[in-house]
Amino acid sequence: MLHASEISVEFQGLFAGGRGTADSPFLIETPTQLANISLQGFAKTYYYKLANSIVLDEEQTVYEDNYFKAWVRALNNTVFDGNNQTITATGGGDSKTCSVFYEVRNSTIKNLNVVVNEANLVNETQYTTTFENVNVSGSWTVGGNCGIYTTYAVAANVTFRNCVADAAMTGIGGSTDYNAVFVGYPYL
Repeated sequence: MLHASEISVEFQGLFAGGRGTADSPFLIETPTQLANISLQGFAKTYYYKLANSIVLDEEQTVYEDNYFKAWVRALNNTVFDGNNQTITATGGGDSKTCSVFYEVRNSTIKNLNVVVNEANLVNETQYTTTFENVNVSGSWTVGGNCGIYTTYAVAANVTFRNCVADAAMTGIGGSTDYNAVFVGYPYL
């Protein structure tokens, strides 16, 4: 795995431009460039900016475990600026939950529109996570404890600022299942 702290020139080449700083964020134009975020080192904060809208389908997921799939394995110490563009994410081909981001830690996601179809934005948030000006729309049929923004908030301080959820969630689980638009299951 490449790490930005070790191979910065090669890492920069994985994006459409930028240097990963606040003044010159890495630019993302394709699903592959979005997935490349997972290759960053985590010693410092990196900045990313969506240069245009992108469409993600389930075949493009890059991370998978027994229960979940994701297009981006992790955002750690990251500022992800959607630049008021749209990510359209379609999952639902099997019983696994599809998320744009599998795990988000100490990061900010801002200025982003997300359209989901049998998917959600984040599987798990940890530590301090901020969603600012993030709008999620679409639909998701779910069982279990799920949230359209984030399924799990683990020992997390999650903040939502100026966020709009216009998503239809249909639960198919039993009486112990809980579904919520913002956070499905918070726990310590």
